[in-house]
Amino acid sequence: GTKHPLRNWSNATAQGMLAGQNMVAKKLGGVEKKEFRAVSAYTITAPGVNLSFLGNTSDGVECDTVLLSDKNQFIRLFIDREKGNLVGAILLNNPPALGALHQTITRATDIRPNVQALKQTPANLAAILTPSS
Repeated sequence: GTKHPLRNWSNATAQGMLAGQNMVAKKLGGVEKKEFRAVSAYTITAPGVNLSFLGNTSDGVECDTVLLSDKNQFIRLFIDREKGNLVGAILLNNPPALGALHQTITRATDIRPNVQALKQTPANLAAILTPSS
């Protein structure tokens, strides 16, 4: 429900593709127009360091934060105080967690029941946050 500027080429490409699809929606057999929704993602890589920002990590967000760390990596989760959904994350040296965190932000479900398990076994982040079928 908030506007957040996304200023990188991957977001621009995704916006352009959706804009084009929406422009020809009627010609595609009544396909519904879609609203553009994206989870912003930025990664900076240097020798021995991988730093990623996912979703909304702004200071102005009303969030609780959860820190998952060990000596070589950490993840800081930003959880909406009211709804309990994950809205953003900062990751240091943990690129494999990006996919699961991106999907969790997109689903916008309450993750507060999973926070204790995440703190106890942060290496199992993907399994803890992925809904079972």
